[in-house]
Amino acid sequence: MSVFSEAEIAYLQSKTMGRLATIGADGRPHLVPLTYRFNAEEDAVDIGGVDFASSKKWRDMLQNPHVAFLVDDASPIGAHAIEIRGDAEPHFMGGELINPRFTNFKPEFVRVRPHRIVSWGLESEGFTPHARNELTPGRLMPRPGPWIPPGCRDQSATCPADLPATRAQPAHAAKSSHRSAADRRVTTSGIRAG
Repeated sequence: MSVFSEAEIAYLQSKTMGRLATIGADGRPHLVPLTYRFNAEEDAVDIGGVDFASSKKWRDMLQNPHVAFLVDDASPIGAHAIEIRGDAEPHFMGGELINPRFTNFKPEFVRVRPHRIVSWGLESEGFTPHARNELTPGRLMPRPGPWIPPGCRDQSATCPADLPATRAQPAHAAKSSHRSAADRRVTTSGIRAG
């Protein structure tokens, strides 16, 4: 029995391009389009590409295996998508089989095993999400723990990276520390509020 519904499998098999989100060493997200294939034998998604093993995404996944993968499309009749959150398992052989049309695909690839699946427009019309946490059949998948910033041992202790003395202040903050709180309020667009 698959952790994916029949509609999700059919959708994944009908596409070849998706977007992979990884977490960099600095804790920031990185999002790139990649070629994939649904691996029915492993009940997972295999992701690879040209020069894959020398990419930022590969380095990110070796440091932090937590990823999200999105396959989507939109048309005048509606939108369809599946998001797969899980762990990326690095593999060093077999990546060239992901898309045999390209002879320059590298053997390195990752296999994403889902912890959570969210899809919409596949099970029914409209934007009603079909979401669930999944366990891979025959294999208990650990729930991801809390994110701990780089350089910190745990989430409970004060991390040196969180102390004001170790954070670089934006140039405008250093110059404007004498202004009132109302003067310092800035919206995300950079226009002063109030």
